[in-house]
Amino acid sequence: MLYGAGKYTYKLVDGWAKLPEGYSFGDVSGLSIDSQDRVYVLNRGAHPVMVFAREGNLYVGEVSKTADGVD
Repeated sequence: MLYGAGKYTYKLVDGWAKLPEGYSFGDVSGLSIDSQDRVYVLNRGAHPVMVFAREGNLYVGEVSKTADGVD
C-alpha cells in the first residue's frame, strides 16, 4: 500500500521493523528519519524511543551520537 503523494510517496513494508523478543510498539506518536537513514520511532510502549537502521534492525545501546553527529 502506498502513502503520501508526489515525491513524498512511501510504501508500507510489512515486517520491516525487526523487534527483539518481548519488544512491541505501543501507540506510535512520532517518527523521524535522520541524515544517516536511521528511523526514530516514538511510542507509548515499554521502550518509548526505538532507533532502527534503514534495513529495519533495531539499535540496542549502539547509537551514541545525536542526529546532528555530536556526542
